Amino acid sequence: DRNLTTARIEQPIWTGGKITSKYDIATSKEQETILELQETSYNLIENFLSILNAYMQSKANILELEEGLNNLNKFNEMLDRRMDAGISSNSDKDLLNARIEQINSEILLAKNRYKIASMQLELLLDTEIDCDIDLKKILLSNTNNIEESVNKLVSFHPSLKKSQIQIQTTKYELENTKASYMPDLKLRAEHRDGDLYNKNSNDINQNLIYLNFTATTGAGLSAMSEIAASKIKINEIEYRKKSIEKELIDS
Repeated sequence: DRNLTTARIEQPIWTGGKITSKYDIATSKEQETILELQETSYNLIENFLSILNAYMQSKANILELEEGLNNLNKFNEMLDRRMDAGISSNSDKDLLNARIEQINSEILLAKNRYKIASMQLELLLDTEIDCDIDLKKILLSNTNNIEESVNKLVSFHPSLKKSQIQIQTTKYELENTKASYMPDLKLRAEHRDGDLYNKNSNDINQNLIYLNFTATTGAGLSAMSEIAASKIKINEIEYRKKSIEKELIDS
């Protein structure tokens, strides 16, 4: 019988960028995941502030409407005295009653909005709101420099950061596709026991160290199409990033 047993260890010396590009892709996608979490957190904060704004607006609206209703009720008492004196007519009374009914309806709607906003805040905070929220006691960071505010928003917003990382990831994928054309140079260390071509192979042991050069063209057209698709994807993400930036500035 002719037997050959081979134990081999190989170390890549040059791969045309295959290893580094794959590492870069993995690192970039990890950053994408982190930024997606930040984007979710940012959207949650935006949602919270929007609900808080609705809460405060409805609360202020209720106070204004109730104050207006009190004024109309006082005016109603005065109008009764004027009617008793024959100064005002029934049509004035009807108009005033219609306005009072309208304000009562608006108060009811404002209270419903206030109740909905309160429930939404409790869901987000996972706690019951048992006190009023006073914006006067909330410290707000404000600046009159619009350009500075826009620059901070553009540099901070996680959606823009995520788009930039996605562009970088696609570039790494493009480099990885280009690297698939490149050959590999590896250092190999082998121990061979036996020989397939020698009958007296039982006593043959070989220790070899050599360089291995491998070139695989693969599906050339497929790789070229992947390169073209990566370039198109980069342009799409860049346009989407500019669109997001414009929406943020406009808002």
